[in-house]
Amino acid sequence: MAERRDLKEVAAQLAAGTAARNAQLNDCGSVKDQTAKALQLSHDRITLSLSAQALAICGGDGDSGQTKALVDEMAKRFPTDSLINQVRIPLVEAHVAMQHGNAAQAIQLLEKTRLYGRNILFPIAYLRGQAYLAEKKGADAAAQFQEILDNRGWSPISYFYPLAYVGVARAAVLQGDMAKARKAYEDFFALWKDADPDLPILIEAKKEYEQLSSRS
Repeated sequence: MAERRDLKEVAAQLAAGTAARNAQLNDCGSVKDQTAKALQLSHDRITLSLSAQALAICGGDGDSGQTKALVDEMAKRFPTDSLINQVRIPLVEAHVAMQHGNAAQAIQLLEKTRLYGRNILFPIAYLRGQAYLAEKKGADAAAQFQEILDNRGWSPISYFYPLAYVGVARAAVLQGDMAKARKAYEDFFALWKDADPDLPILIEAKKEYEQLSSRS
């Protein structure tokens, strides 16, 4: 509809947003095509940042060079944009660090977002939580995911809200609190009762829940 009305930036942002969402759901199959479509329409701030974020999360062969090119373009074109340079670029770079297995570096990069980070609270808190999970720091991870659950009003229909329950569950496992982990998984399944059953993160969560149940 946006394309038919020649609203190219809107169409591009929708396509890039879809790519970023699919990447967060570990559904990377269509991300490259979605970002290519978005960037064909526009290279505005939001489209660039969301496309770079999606490519960084999926981290497939050849994506790292394109991600870097998009980051370099943002830094060059918008040198005085605080949100771009202090939030969106560090967020993308932190995703790249996670793809390279360097959670400590990701946490360090996300420190740059502290001043402005609440403008996009959920993606930052979620990635920081994932990094703490990778570092086996259950309490720190739980605090990040809980921040999303406690501030749903920032983005009431955000997909990060249900995903935060998976994060809480995984953090609880690290802390040895299996009852809390089971409850968090069950809350996630209740929210996603009508979700597509083949979504990778849903499949992962179900397997993890089954492993918990087998310990009982």
